[in-house]
Amino acid sequence: LDGTIPSPVTTDEFDFVMVGNGLYHTAHMPSYSGMKSFRGSQVHSCQYKNSTQFDDQTVLLVGIGTSACDIAMDLSAHAKKVYMSTRSGTWLLERMTVSGYPVDMQNLTRAKSLLPSFIGGMVVKALFSPRSLVAGNRLGTAPCHSILNSQAVVADGLHSRIAAGLIQVVTDVEEISDTSVRLKDGKCLESIDAIIYCTGFDISFPFLDNPSIYPGDLYKTVFPVDRPVTIAFLGQFRVKGPTPPIVELQARWAAGVFSGRCSLPSNEYMRENVSQRYQKAAILSPSMPRKLFITFHYVLAMLEYSKLAGVYPDLLSLAIRSPRLAWQCLIGPCVPAQFRLFGVHQWKGAQQVIENAEQNAFYGTQTRLVEFPGGKKTASQGTGMILLFAVCAILAFVYACT
Repeated sequence: LDGTIPSPVTTDEFDFVMVGNGLYHTAHMPSYSGMKSFRGSQVHSCQYKNSTQFDDQTVLLVGIGTSACDIAMDLSAHAKKVYMSTRSGTWLLERMTVSGYPVDMQNLTRAKSLLPSFIGGMVVKALFSPRSLVAGNRLGTAPCHSILNSQAVVADGLHSRIAAGLIQVVTDVEEISDTSVRLKDGKCLESIDAIIYCTGFDISFPFLDNPSIYPGDLYKTVFPVDRPVTIAFLGQFRVKGPTPPIVELQARWAAGVFSGRCSLPSNEYMRENVSQRYQKAAILSPSMPRKLFITFHYVLAMLEYSKLAGVYPDLLSLAIRSPRLAWQCLIGPCVPAQFRLFGVHQWKGAQQVIENAEQNAFYGTQTRLVEFPGGKKTASQGTGMILLFAVCAILAFVYACT
C-alpha cells in the first residue's frame, strides 16, 4: 500500500492476482508555460462533481473527449462563459440513430462485424461522417483524423449548445498567465476564472514492482510475456463500445488459465503475436500506434476473448439447435448473454435476454405507445433499414457458417 489508506499495512500471499484498475487510475495533467502563475482554480476532470462551484464564472476546458463534452454541457447552463480548447477536434455522434435506436445497439452486431473491413468502413463513413463533419466544420469541432482510426464521442446536444453561443470552441493552449490564456492561433482569452483539464489518464500501476508496464506489451493485453502465469491485467484497453462485457470475458479467460482449464501458447508465440499486432497498429496509425494498439472493436474483441475462454457462441451449432436464436445472435445487438450459451457457466435465462433485447432496451421509455393509422407502432425500424441489414446479415451468416 502507498500509505494513504488509514489502516495497518498487512502482507498476504496469493496464488494468483487479477489487476483491475483499468486505464483511468492516474490523472494526466499537461504542462503549459505559466500554469503556476494562474490565479484561478485548476482541476482535472476527475475532480469535477457538479457546476455549483463554477456558477457565473468563465471556464476553460482543455480537451474535447467524453468528459470534456459532458462537463461543457453541464456548465453551459450555469457558468458565465464556457470555452473548449482542442488540438485536433473529434467526431461527435448522437446517442440515437435516425431510426430511433441507440447507436451501439444498432451497429454493434455480429453481422456487421463479419463484413469485410473496407465495406464496414464505407458504411460507418456513410452513416456518421457527413453529418458530424459538416456540423463540426461550422461549429469548430471537426476532427483532422478518420472516424475509423479514432474514438468518437457520444455527446447529445453539444452542437446545439455551441450553435446557441453557450459554448465556444477554440484551438490549443499556448501559454497561461495570471487571468488569461493565450492560444496557438494568437488569440487571447481574458478574465478566465477556472481551468478544467480534461486530458485523460496515464497508464500506471504504482502498486507493482514495475509500475511502467504498458498494456500493449501484454499478450492480448492480459498476460505478461516471459513471466510466470500468476497475474492477469483486466480492462487495459479502449473500446468503441461498452467496456464491462469485455472485461468479464477477460476475467473468465484468466480464471480458466489459473484453474488449468485453459492454456496459454508458448512465450515465443506470445512475443510474436504482440509484435505483429503492434506492427499492424503502426501501419494503420503511424502517429499514434501505441494508442491504436490497445483500441478494440467491441464485437471482434468479444468473439476473440470468448474463444480464448472456451465460451464462443458458434452460430452453426446454434442454428441446428435453434435457428431463430442463431438469427437473433447474428443480426441483433451483441449482448453479453450470447456468451452464456456455450461452455462453462451457461445460463438458462440467456436465450430470453437475447430474444428480448430490443424490448428490454425500450421498456423504460415506451410509457406511451404511439400507432400509425394503419396500426404499426413507431418503435419498429423503417422497412428500408430492415431490408438493407437483412441482406448484409444473410451474406454474413453464410460466411460465418462456412
